[in-house]
Amino acid sequence: MSLNGKTSWLSAAGLGALLLVGPSVACASAAKTRFGRGDNRLEGQRFRTMRELAHRLDEAAQRAARVAGDTADERNGRMRQRFLWAINDFARQARSFHERLDRYSNSPWDVADEVAALGERARQVNSQIRSANTFRETYQDWAEAVNALNLMNRSLGGQEVAIPPADRHDYPPFDERSRYSDGRHVEDFGDLGSPDGYVTGTPLREFRRLANSLNAETDRAVSAAERSPSNPSDRDRRSLAGLRDFAQRASDLNRSSGADALNPREIGPVVGHLMDDARRNDRDMRESNAFPRVEWAASIRLLEQMASIVQYQ
Repeated sequence: MSLNGKTSWLSAAGLGALLLVGPSVACASAAKTRFGRGDNRLEGQRFRTMRELAHRLDEAAQRAARVAGDTADERNGRMRQRFLWAINDFARQARSFHERLDRYSNSPWDVADEVAALGERARQVNSQIRSANTFRETYQDWAEAVNALNLMNRSLGGQEVAIPPADRHDYPPFDERSRYSDGRHVEDFGDLGSPDGYVTGTPLREFRRLANSLNAETDRAVSAAERSPSNPSDRDRRSLAGLRDFAQRASDLNRSSGADALNPREIGPVVGHLMDDARRNDRDMRESNAFPRVEWAASIRLLEQMASIVQYQ
């Protein structure tokens, strides 16, 4: 399953009940968390349960993004700007979480805090679309997503959880023998490679392709910003300077990808910093309405795929 240009995700009555208890459940669970943080690593059946829930979360998020993108009456204008971006952004976060959790055994990270952040984000987006009475076709997928996050919080808090069947039976089933990477399932879950190994061969060629696409995308973004109306504000000028700096670093990364091999310990932080900056620039420009013709979604998606190749957390 991949995020394409259209995507890029709780029944309506049941949704309200889920979200009414969501914040208090999340807070209580966070206070009791014993797993997925520090030395309390995810292992055995708990790790498998978290992987299956991450799969369910991802499938629900992607479905909601696709359905929202295909909603003819709501995919243009202000609705798209206010809600569709938020749905797609959450779907990207869910996919990134899914991919990185499948690599957790080799690269452990603070799962508990991210689950809490995802839960908060899901409640925000859901509240927005329900208050506007829009994207109703996605409510069932949101229910699945919120339920998956609630179950994750319970598991991280030390409880044993049972994963109920999905209400929508056409989600691809979870297969513990495969891992999720770069938008697809790969057979033979197990040795996922050492993060200390160099990137060569097919992964290197894919990284080069993504770096070249990122370079082209950021060049288009700079051109779109420079075509904006005259008399920019001081904030607009700072945003344009930041965009040009981002484009230059993307160009430098593209050139660096031409090496015979890439060291993830060197290239990973570069990709990570670019990804953080892209998300921050996207948020700042939307809040200030600076350069409305500049889209960051494609750049963020490309950087997430590059990060999965170099296994940067």
